[in-house]
Amino acid sequence: MYGYRIERGLRDALLGKFVYPLRLAFPWRPVGDAPADESNEAIGARDVVDGVALLAAWEAGPDTVKARLTAALAHLDPPVVGPSAADWAATMPVVADAFDLADSVADLLMAEGMHQIAQGNLERAGAAMAVVDKQSLPIEPQVARTQRGGAGYTQRIVVLCPDGESAWPVDRRSHTEPRVDAWLGTLLGPPSRYRFVAKVHRVVDGADVVDVDDLVVAWPDLGLSALSAVMLATSVAEHRLTGTAETGFRGLLVDAFRTRLVDVATVSGLDIAQDGGLPDALGLGHFEALATNAKDLLDRSRLVTRKDLVRVDDAIEAALAVDEGEYPGVDLGDIEGRANDLVVDFTASTDAMLAAADADALVAALATVADFLSPATWPTEVRAIDAAGADPGGRDRRAADAIAALRPLVAAKAAQVADAAPPDAKHGQRVLFAIDRIKTLLGKDFPVLPLCRLGPYAGPFNASLAEQTQLTADDPWRVHGWLAQVARVREGAERFASALSAHEALCATTRAEDFRLVQFPHRADQVWAALPEAWVEPEGTAFDPTRVPEELHAYFADRPGVVYKDIHAAAPDLAIALHVPGGRDVVAEDQPIAGLVCDEWAEFVPDPFQTAAVGFHYDAPGARPPQAVLLALPPRLEQDAWSFDDVVDVIHEAFDLAKLRAVRPSDLAGNLGTLLPANYLPQTFTDHLPSVQFGRMLGKARDRLAASLGDERVTLTLGKS
Repeated sequence: MYGYRIERGLRDALLGKFVYPLRLAFPWRPVGDAPADESNEAIGARDVVDGVALLAAWEAGPDTVKARLTAALAHLDPPVVGPSAADWAATMPVVADAFDLADSVADLLMAEGMHQIAQGNLERAGAAMAVVDKQSLPIEPQVARTQRGGAGYTQRIVVLCPDGESAWPVDRRSHTEPRVDAWLGTLLGPPSRYRFVAKVHRVVDGADVVDVDDLVVAWPDLGLSALSAVMLATSVAEHRLTGTAETGFRGLLVDAFRTRLVDVATVSGLDIAQDGGLPDALGLGHFEALATNAKDLLDRSRLVTRKDLVRVDDAIEAALAVDEGEYPGVDLGDIEGRANDLVVDFTASTDAMLAAADADALVAALATVADFLSPATWPTEVRAIDAAGADPGGRDRRAADAIAALRPLVAAKAAQVADAAPPDAKHGQRVLFAIDRIKTLLGKDFPVLPLCRLGPYAGPFNASLAEQTQLTADDPWRVHGWLAQVARVREGAERFASALSAHEALCATTRAEDFRLVQFPHRADQVWAALPEAWVEPEGTAFDPTRVPEELHAYFADRPGVVYKDIHAAAPDLAIALHVPGGRDVVAEDQPIAGLVCDEWAEFVPDPFQTAAVGFHYDAPGARPPQAVLLALPPRLEQDAWSFDDVVDVIHEAFDLAKLRAVRPSDLAGNLGTLLPANYLPQTFTDHLPSVQFGRMLGKARDRLAASLGDERVTLTLGKS
């Protein structure tokens, strides 16, 4: 854009001969740069000056630009000597104007970035800064807009995990985190619906043939919990370019298919179908679609504590016995107990693995510790046990080498989880320490949700749960419609909506009772703030002038049908949309709950009425005259223009006449006071100045009076007698 601006300025200044040399001196993409191999969404223009590079050189010194322009002119055919002093003098204002423009744009974008940071809108602040840094598409600045008044509140989307047991198998991961496993079980649907089908390819007599009967694996054959299945569906099985599986789940699935193969020596490959082969069955493609959406939501959500479900009350917090820091309401005993049980399990499993007597025992033990030691991290000695072409007689020796290579890995992880929390650690520090121990053993991406309790906040929370009809305006499905709308503009809401949509498309339709609304502070018969009904008065509401700002009294007095609602009184502090599969009507004070915060943001509802004004900027004069206007007529007929002397004479005459009109205090003592206020009318006996001809007026009046009386002896006196 700066380059186009500079070129246009040069052409307007009749200096178009410098456009091409400047393109050579400051090319958009320097000559010799090889184009990238990958495809691009856009290709940079080649027929324009790189304005950013030119202005950077100008900032270093105009002589730098002149030197590069001179060098470019010298490379022309034929070479040109220049620019001349006159041409350079005409070129400098063009570039200086573009430099001032760039400086102004930088100031504007800096102000826009700071404005957005102050507003808490970090994404838009980054977009403003990226215009300068990355030369991206300019944004529309908002810093110059007048902020409109209104009411704000926090909107939050929370998933509360079910309390009941899952229908899925139980393993180490689900035992450690049963709440997440139960929620994923509802999201994935019944495990009995999953049916994995594979066609077996063989080489028989040099020809490729396919078995008539497909291989089928059901979920009980895998024995995975819902949580383990989702974790393995997105984990890398081995860091290699070729292999039988790309993910941990596919590796287990291939192993399950292998156990059903017959005449393995003739098998050349397996072709796993994406569907389940039956109308109501779900296959590999369906499962991976559900699992990847669920894993994306888990990875980018945060765990729920009490402060995420209630509006924090300082009085209640002060009355609590323990300062729980960043994890209020979290059950410390539960999370530390789960961490300790997992450490004991790790120690026992790894000790058994390291004590394996032969290769068969080691291979079996490795399968039991795969949750702790990912196969992708196993040393090469482990893979050498059953490597292709290896000597079968040396299998036990290779197993011993593998155990020796595994010992440092086990010892390093054991050292990370051996220590307990420091004795002086506070509640929040101990919770975080326990979470870190679990994640160290099961992976940094393993979701850990501590149990928390509402405690004294359960009262208003349950009061909102009991008024779902009022909160949803008697239409519970409006929560689903709202979610589809916010998912278009909120990333967290979009991740949750995607996981829910995949569940509805493949498993079952979401029920209305799966969503609950909670709003703080609780007010009886309140409407959820995300609905328009929350911000307007219901029909038939009487007008209350005490709720109307004083500046709007006249407005509503002229509009008797308009009812004002104070949005500040209607706005909540916090509104929460809860996803609770199976529904939930009450939460006891000591009931443990666990969940995920999928998204939260600040909502702003503009006030429908604003007190507005228009401001004018003007230069105030140094001296202010009295509030008077002097109307002056041209002293000569058909005068073309005023002269300075004429204006001065008018002012002098007006000043003299003003003194004649002035009234002294002594004048008010006589009968003259009865004539005030009065006007002074000038009278001249010539026509050189505008005046009132009292003599002529008096003569005409005498003639009319004499004619009406029929007597020529009528006399009228002008002036004092």
